[in-house]
Order: sequence, then C-alpha cells, then structure tokens
Amino acid sequence: MRRVSKEEALADMAARGFDRGSRNACAMCKLAKHGDDTNDEALRVREEDHAIVVLDRYASTRGDLLVILREHVERITDLPLATHLEVQRLVFEAHATLEELFAPRRIYSATLGSSSEPEANPPAMSFPHLHVHVIPVHDDGESARPAAVFSWTAGVWLYDEGEAEQLARELRAAWRSSR
Repeated sequence: MRRVSKEEALADMAARGFDRGSRNACAMCKLAKHGDDTNDEALRVREEDHAIVVLDRYASTRGDLLVILREHVERITDLPLATHLEVQRLVFEAHATLEELFAPRRIYSATLGSSSEPEANPPAMSFPHLHVHVIPVHDDGESARPAAVFSWTAGVWLYDEGEAEQLARELRAAWRSSR
C-alpha cells in the first residue's frame, strides 16, 4: 500500500469516472450492481439481496470496508426497517471478520449519505448514496482519532497492483456469517 494525498485520491477517483454528483452515474450504484463488469468486482467481499460489502479502493486503513445499498438511497430513513437490519447485520459481520483477521486496536463504523439535490454540495470524498464504512484502526494517537480517519487529513491508502484483490480473497475466506 502507498499513501497519497487527498487531492491525489480525488484525482484518481475522477480518472476512474467516479461521479459524486449525478444520480444517473452514481459510483456507488455501479459498485453495487449485479454482474458489474469493472475490475472492482474482485473487491467484493460479501453480497446479499439489498447490499454488498466491498474493500474500499480509497482506504483510510488496510481492510477498510464499505457496505453499500444496491438501490440508490440517500438517507437511512428512506429504507424499510428490514433492509436497514440487513445492512446492520452485514456491518456486524464485517466487524467480526476484521477482528478475527486483523485484531485491530478498534473498529469504527459510520453510516454516510448525502442529498443529491442540485444545490447540495457533498463533502469531497463522499457520495449521495447511503453506505456504511467499517474501518479497522491499527494505531493509537492523533491519526487514529475518528476525525482524522474519516476526513482523509492524513492521506489515503491506495493498494498496490493485486494487493486489494488478494486482501478481498482473504476477507471472503474469513467472513463470519451471523445467519
């Protein structure tokens, strides 16, 4: 893995066509689509009816996971309760898997989404599509504080060639289902 600046990560996102402002070209929708033909298919860790779990290509830490709704939903209150509970089960299972595989100091979870209204301006590294970050934290100190982890102020980790795909395979093999 190599650390890049927030600006470099945003440039890489743009080069890959990750559009944050368009519902029609939503990057999260593309990642969650069944039978996606991009190389991000190899980063999938778990799939369920209403959500998937993928290894975050733009990681705060090694093993940073995203739980992404298959349907374009922007607010948690727009979800039926049964779908919300399925997502939370996946978050729970992601925690258990990360604990087993990495034994991190702690794990942070955050549910994110933002309005795609034309006048809205989502944060630079966010998308107007409901998703949950499950982030293992391996360090202590200022860089391990939630504000630093979720803001990319310390930079963004990008995986080296083949590294993310290998880690996704390890996560799939270690996945602990709670069903």
